[in-house]
Amino acid sequence: MIETRRKSLAKPAQFITIEMKLAKEWKSGFEALSRRIREKCPSQVVRSLAIYRGTRRLTRNGIEIFPLEMFLKELWDNGLKQG
Repeated sequence: MIETRRKSLAKPAQFITIEMKLAKEWKSGFEALSRRIREKCPSQVVRSLAIYRGTRRLTRNGIEIFPLEMFLKELWDNGLKQG
């Protein structure tokens, strides 16, 4: 988890979740922890990301799933801005 906004008296903290897997194929079971965090803190999770060794970019259950190389390019080009 990466905090994107600190908690204050007026607002809760916000964060991005990142899940990494060594698998070459994405399986829906990999999303369990990210889904649970989003269910428990829906207003605080601003983005959910996952990285794997596959070749296709996917979006499942609100989680953006990147092949490793694509994630690194996105990180280098844009940081972790929404998108």
